[in-house]
Amino acid sequence: MSTSHDSDVQLSDAVDYFTNEYSSRISQGNVPLSNALKAIERCAYEKGLPPDSITILLDVAASMKYCETVSVRLIKCLIPRGPVCEEAIINVISWICTEKPSSKLQALILRWILVIYDLIDSKDRLHALYGVLFHFIENDVMCPYICHLLYLLTRPKDVRMFRIHRVLNLQNRVGVQPHITGLLSIYRLYYPNMGALVSGRRKVFFKEDKAWSSTIRKIQAKAERIARLPTSVQPLHTAVAKHKRKRLRLDLAPPLQSCATENLSQDNYFPSKGSVKLELIHSFADLVNNVDRLEMPMQVSALLKHPQLQHLLLISRDKLLTTRLSLWIYHTLSEELLKGESENDAVYNLLNMLVTFTDFIQEGVPAVQAILFLYLSKWNGKDYRSPILHLITRLRIIPFPELHDYVLEPLRQLFIAAGVSFKCQILHTLIELLKNYILFEWPRCQYGTTTEISSQLLDFCSVFKGKSYADLSPLDTIKGLFSYIDDITVLGMLLEGDNALYMHFALDFMEEVRAALLQYLNDVMKIPIFSGGSVTSCCSVTLVSDVVTGAEL
Repeated sequence: MSTSHDSDVQLSDAVDYFTNEYSSRISQGNVPLSNALKAIERCAYEKGLPPDSITILLDVAASMKYCETVSVRLIKCLIPRGPVCEEAIINVISWICTEKPSSKLQALILRWILVIYDLIDSKDRLHALYGVLFHFIENDVMCPYICHLLYLLTRPKDVRMFRIHRVLNLQNRVGVQPHITGLLSIYRLYYPNMGALVSGRRKVFFKEDKAWSSTIRKIQAKAERIARLPTSVQPLHTAVAKHKRKRLRLDLAPPLQSCATENLSQDNYFPSKGSVKLELIHSFADLVNNVDRLEMPMQVSALLKHPQLQHLLLISRDKLLTTRLSLWIYHTLSEELLKGESENDAVYNLLNMLVTFTDFIQEGVPAVQAILFLYLSKWNGKDYRSPILHLITRLRIIPFPELHDYVLEPLRQLFIAAGVSFKCQILHTLIELLKNYILFEWPRCQYGTTTEISSQLLDFCSVFKGKSYADLSPLDTIKGLFSYIDDITVLGMLLEGDNALYMHFALDFMEEVRAALLQYLNDVMKIPIFSGGSVTSCCSVTLVSDVVTGAEL
């Protein structure tokens, strides 16, 4: 206890030295200055610095009252034991604007801000300086750190065409750089229709100061008085920035967060005017009463976890919202599913959320469909089996040759080598896909071809706008899929013999699909006939079943 008190006294004396206007500012041979620096560094690396000390020392370092070497040492030992005051960040950015610090010191200050970004107690005033920070994007030394900080601060209202053009011009001047690509990616995420194209494989956009971050994590873990805060500091705040860390996450969909979440109290609960924050919606009644004043989340992918937001998506028919969601789904599944090494819980949870979402809107998501087409060609039939098969049942109707190449042929190859249980799952999946085409996709296509206001009705019937096919004939696809299922059913009978479980699914195919065809498509197409092999085999099983049942009676 005495040692801790002595350390605090030494830290206080050292800070007083730097704030005393009569202290010598000569660096060479200045013993008091050297002792003060050592005392601050010792306290910082042992238990961290309190917020008030960090504010004072940061101001001293950025103001260049001492030589650059001293300022660099001060900034490197600014290891907080608790939250960092936003006022300190505002002040240091003000010093950067004066250009008193050198470019090297300015870059070091920005690196420090990125490392402690999660510890800043508030970011509203910092976000107000977005335009000021954007001004420094042309500085070659500061550009990587400015892009990273802008990436963290960007909100939908910050994305403007003049900023996109300026970033693209910078990219044309210096070439394709990861940090510039990262900033463009967040711009495109919020406003896909405004350009800012990002090509190529998504990768690590920003570099992390691992040693600095590790030291802060250790100090945070030791600080008992802030045990309520997360002990693991993740300064980058970017799921796309660290692929390895992202795999350890159990939830790829971000938490619900409005553009502003301050002051959520009973005093401003459902104000009479203005927007209503999503955090205040706790029931369907709240959603209905405030549907026209809801403030959409900063990250639209959060709606995958919230049924109220899914209702809002169906009501609003906001094309920008669905485009942003589709872009996030495509990039996340591309990175985690297509390029993933093995099955992990985070992807499994995301796929299950997509299953729930597609069941709710009763249609497939084009971004999910595009990823499935790529994934099925290399799928081993084991990883994520349940959600993958369920998502297949919600595929949109496409020309049969494409359906065969992208979906049916990969499933056939797995079907041949699979056991009877997996064969039944594949057969059930194809039956459900055919029923989806008959019950949901065919009516949508019918709206799009038989009415004068077809485009408006089709938009009303579909949440997501999919790829249009000039040569699409829905009835031909349905007939082709029916014949394919009939053929693969016979193939399974030949491979499995008279297996009772498989025969049960074969009978389901004959009964359910035939009934659906007769009920919904009897007036527009000739009902196809089952192959002789399937009829003979299933009839024999049915006959045996009837005999056994009669004997029991």
